Amino acid sequence: MLPCQRHRFQIPRDHCYLNAAYMTPAPTDFIAIGEQSLIERTKPWSVSPADFFKRSERVRSLAAQVMECAPTAVAIVPSVSYGVATAARNLPIQKGQMIITLAQEFPSNYYGWDRLAKDRGAELLMVPGPPEQDWTEAILEFLHEHGPRTALLAIPHVHWSTGAMLDLPRIRDAARHHGAALFLDLTQSLGALPISLSEIDPDFAVAAGYKWLFGPYSLGYLYVSPRWQRGIPLEENWIVRAGADDFSQLVAYQSDYQRCPAL
Repeated sequence: MLPCQRHRFQIPRDHCYLNAAYMTPAPTDFIAIGEQSLIERTKPWSVSPADFFKRSERVRSLAAQVMECAPTAVAIVPSVSYGVATAARNLPIQKGQMIITLAQEFPSNYYGWDRLAKDRGAELLMVPGPPEQDWTEAILEFLHEHGPRTALLAIPHVHWSTGAMLDLPRIRDAARHHGAALFLDLTQSLGALPISLSEIDPDFAVAAGYKWLFGPYSLGYLYVSPRWQRGIPLEENWIVRAGADDFSQLVAYQSDYQRCPAL
């Protein structure tokens, strides 16, 4: 068993905090990290162009270890909705097709798909919540009935309000059988439950980092399958372009994007 980790947190002895599914307390080490970041910001002459990339690439590499995938498949994003919007921009949803999510799903995994369905003339359907909370069987039955029209399954690993866990390998197999793409929201499980995205092979997967990953707000992780890595980004940021680490060549505009270096 994992030994007691109380020394890593500033949790008073008279507090018993169990709601990590809402938000985890930041480790005490965050204080030193935050202080160091503020000190560096007061001395911009000490920041080199390479510093813009080292930490973010390290974070991508660590996220890839937790997700069990290649670092080249991981992007840093500010939120789950950003990941949804990125996937929505690239998935070829067509008029008359269906997007399936779960009833009472968290809004971040609903609104983006609702907009996509309206823009493409598709239909967004929600799998009803089964009384026994066997979401896996409910999804499989839904696919059996609506499979030919289903273009996308947008589901969590763990339902945010019930804690019910889905059997992703079974659902993945059913989605492939019907030719449907698979988008996963891992926010309520990544860091608490093991998962191998190399094995599950979803099209996209995203997780906010402020729950089981003990990270701050506005730091999330988007997995993009190799089959979509030549797609269209949500925004055209200069720092993600090839050669962006060479500040002397920033106006030698590049059409290619950076690849994650070997770490």
